[in-house]
Amino acid sequence: MSRIFLKLLQCSALAVALAVAVAIFIGPTPKAPQSLPIFALMEESQSTNTLKSTKPFYRARRPPPPHANYSIFYLVLQWPRTVCLNNDCWNNMTNYQRFTIHGLWPQASNRSLTAPLYCRNNSFDNRSILNLHHGLNRTWPNLSKRRSNEKFWKYQWNKHGSCSLPDVKQAPYFQSAINLYDIVNGPSSFIRGLRSNRSFLIDELKRDIQINPQWKVLIWCKNDTKYIQEIVFCVNHKATDIVRCDGPRDRDKFCPRRTNVTLP
Repeated sequence: MSRIFLKLLQCSALAVALAVAVAIFIGPTPKAPQSLPIFALMEESQSTNTLKSTKPFYRARRPPPPHANYSIFYLVLQWPRTVCLNNDCWNNMTNYQRFTIHGLWPQASNRSLTAPLYCRNNSFDNRSILNLHHGLNRTWPNLSKRRSNEKFWKYQWNKHGSCSLPDVKQAPYFQSAINLYDIVNGPSSFIRGLRSNRSFLIDELKRDIQINPQWKVLIWCKNDTKYIQEIVFCVNHKATDIVRCDGPRDRDKFCPRRTNVTLP
């Protein structure tokens, strides 16, 4: 009996010695890794809602939008004296007796929708139209003192013209605007002979301007007044020819139908 008890004691001592040896060999149990401060903050936000939101550390760059779906352009001509009624214009523009270009604006293919805007923002490159500056200064001057001609062209391209990409690139876009202006404002055109203080019925004015049966002219007046502010021509998809447009949004705006309208 004593021998069996002795054997058990020896086995127990051997087991303890073996456990100690294994513990020494393996080393102390490693502590759980500590979270970095930023991750600890995120975890705290998720568990206690002490932070309103956890935003990513960087913002992925968005892919460029696809080119807008458009069918025609509006060539919009403005009467400087009407525009300058409520704007601080350059002195030489307040009495300017000729329509100038406001813009060449793509219109949505679905003619019941509003026009596309800012399709390729900040894509303007003035170097590509340096050879067009003379023609643009003549046909597309900026009226307001708030910006130079170049800044006006940049604004119009970024807001409207960029929506014609890739079909009509920047230089052809501005060249087309000059060409179209010279067509509708040529030496024998009716609008070239218009002067201040003349009054018209809308339908009579449109008939006189539409010298080509394929044209359709829209007249836009200054809000709630009888003053003509803009004359609009519809232009084909390539911005090369004046065309007729009959979409639901292709209509006169703000002009009285039964009384005369006036060029101030």
